[in-house]
Amino acid sequence: MRKKMKWLIPVVIVIILAAFLIIFICTILSKSRHISIDLSDTDSFSVVKEGNEISLTPDEKTRLIDMLEDITIVPWTYPNSTGWTYRILYTDNDNHTNDIIPLNSRIIINNKTYRILGKSSKDVTEYLDSIYNKTLVTISIDNAESITVTNKNNHKTAVFTGDKLQELTDALAYKPSHPITFYDDKESTTRYVLTVQYKDGSSDELPITQCSAILYKDQYLSVDSYALELINEEVGN
Repeated sequence: MRKKMKWLIPVVIVIILAAFLIIFICTILSKSRHISIDLSDTDSFSVVKEGNEISLTPDEKTRLIDMLEDITIVPWTYPNSTGWTYRILYTDNDNHTNDIIPLNSRIIINNKTYRILGKSSKDVTEYLDSIYNKTLVTISIDNAESITVTNKNNHKTAVFTGDKLQELTDALAYKPSHPITFYDDKESTTRYVLTVQYKDGSSDELPITQCSAILYKDQYLSVDSYALELINEEVGN
């Protein structure tokens, strides 16, 4: 029995040492795959949501870059992700355009998915939410007596009064609108013109473009889909 024990002890020691060696090697290999996001050579930097660029102040841009560079990532195999809220675009000094899509437990950089270690990118998306929400505007048309809608393509005209007027103004104000970014001249071409006649005798013109953006208080904003349906029912093709 003692001889058997003497034989087992060295084997157990070897197994333990081998286990420690494997753990040590795996740790070293794992750390060697850790990557930090480096945006130090960023030439241009922008954030897009729903195809529209979000305006960032210099301080907001600096803080966002700091938050991204604070994330440690490692290459990881995930199923293809569908849907995203924000896309961060930047151009490096070599004039290469890169993109970052922050998700909760992972991050996609130039179509490659990485696992986030130690934290999630939730802080990044929440910070972007706070910036985006500040840009939202409610299209409020108060004290209107009527709205005349003209289709610039077919020259049809309709006048909204009474219940129809209330339905249209409610639809326009149904949810806060976000600023719209135009990517070509065709998108900014006027499709409809809303001429608002107020009860005090004043009037205002609110053009709606081909890409469904309305000019309201000197900025182009998104238009609720139901409001567009109401307009199209009256003056559509």
